Amino acid sequence: MSATRKSRWLGLVAGLALVLAACGGDGAGGKGGTGVNPGPIDPGGPPRLEGAWSGGFEVGSDQGDTRLLVLADGEFWLLYGRDLPGSFEVEGFVQGSGVSASGKFTSVNAKDFFGLLPVPTGTLEASYSAEAAVGAAKFPGLTLEFSVEPVPATSYDYGAAASLSDIVGLWEMRLLDGTPVEVTIQPDGSLAGIESSTLGGPRCSFIGAAVPRPDGTNVFDVELAFGAAPCTLANQVLTGMGYTYTIAGTAVRQFLVAGVNGIRGRGTALYGTR
Repeated sequence: MSATRKSRWLGLVAGLALVLAACGGDGAGGKGGTGVNPGPIDPGGPPRLEGAWSGGFEVGSDQGDTRLLVLADGEFWLLYGRDLPGSFEVEGFVQGSGVSASGKFTSVNAKDFFGLLPVPTGTLEASYSAEAAVGAAKFPGLTLEFSVEPVPATSYDYGAAASLSDIVGLWEMRLLDGTPVEVTIQPDGSLAGIESSTLGGPRCSFIGAAVPRPDGTNVFDVELAFGAAPCTLANQVLTGMGYTYTIAGTAVRQFLVAGVNGIRGRGTALYGTR
């Protein structure tokens, strides 16, 4: 870990320790609790972990960058990868649902999608305030620690309604397995993708839709239906989320999508900029 990231990580941990110490001990979501949200952890504080966050992660000696999206119902998508010049590259993601209580978020059904089958199942726990969240996703033989802060409103406004005009048109993207794809999104949200590799032979293709969520947040409900081989996810139908934001200090727009099948046994991500 770089000295800059280490300093930032320790600062987030220290800040959260002060916030949580002032809030008292475990609440309804703690050991023996009911899991019912008791309300804000401090006057004006957040009743639950929700919204879009960004930061870093560590897995042993490996480290990188993250994007965390938590929806109002506790569903979460923790995408991890690398910040490149002008874009975020997704290498995998942790998905599940959890409960917020007294500044702590807990999930017992986290799954880690990065290409390994069967998909590992584990837990995710985080402590959070309005300014930061620090936590860990634990799986057999692997722990992914992360620290994140809210995405600046100048790049992304979670509370604004999603607009199809932000994503309509052509996107040069990649699937989680690295396959390059061209994705075209129509004004009604319907989409089609096809492998853009220069290799000969059959190409992976898929169709689907991206629809603004009915709760008015800046997130799309996404469905992807893959065709037959050579798609890695041949004949699979995935559902999930998508959201788009501008890269800080630029006019470049990133589009992130992730989805899983009905039994959460397979999944993929789509990512690209324009």
